[in-house]
Amino acid sequence: MFKVSYFLEVLPIIASKVNVTFELTIAATIFALVVGVIIAIIGYYKIPGLYQLTRVYVSIMRGTPVVAQLYFFYYGIALYSAIVRNMTPLIAVAV
Repeated sequence: MFKVSYFLEVLPIIASKVNVTFELTIAATIFALVVGVIIAIIGYYKIPGLYQLTRVYVSIMRGTPVVAQLYFFYYGIALYSAIVRNMTPLIAVAV
């Protein structure tokens, strides 16, 4: 059941974190735009070798749930990559 008093109690806490949501949205949008444009250019010009890799990448990204991708990135790649392990949480989530 919805409690207005509890909602009004936690609303300032939630509102104080809106800036993090906006930062994450902007970072993820920029990253996705860059990757998307690069993949689109490769697909448009059908660059040999890279075209097949982009098709595999798109198939994997579209065919697996986002939660599975996050687990793979966090638990799989981070175990073997110091770059991923040392990322800030904001950058890691945006990627």
